[in-house]
Amino acid sequence: MYLPLEAVGDGLVQLTRLAAPGSQLLMTYRVPDALPFGALGRAAIPAFFAAAGEPLKATLDPGEIAAAMAPEWDVLYDDNAEGWQQLTGSRADPARSFLSERLTVARRRI
Repeated sequence: MYLPLEAVGDGLVQLTRLAAPGSQLLMTYRVPDALPFGALGRAAIPAFFAAAGEPLKATLDPGEIAAAMAPEWDVLYDDNAEGWQQLTGSRADPARSFLSERLTVARRRI
């Protein structure tokens, strides 16, 4: 989300070199075209994050994440905030702005 796409790829390469087999990696990423509130959200939400010093940069879809991690990592879980809520049994209402953010959990292959 906050890194350019090239930096995400470079980070995965470095983590793969450093991670022991069986290590787990958790990362969040933003999917394209999933910000709420239509055109207003697509303009206002990135501007808000940029003003806070954390501009939104890379977007990926779940297939791209899985492909970037293969063949060294197995994706164990990948879902948005509604999925996290169901997985944890939380009663918190996931904010619409976070439905464009996904969590991936992967394990380094042995």
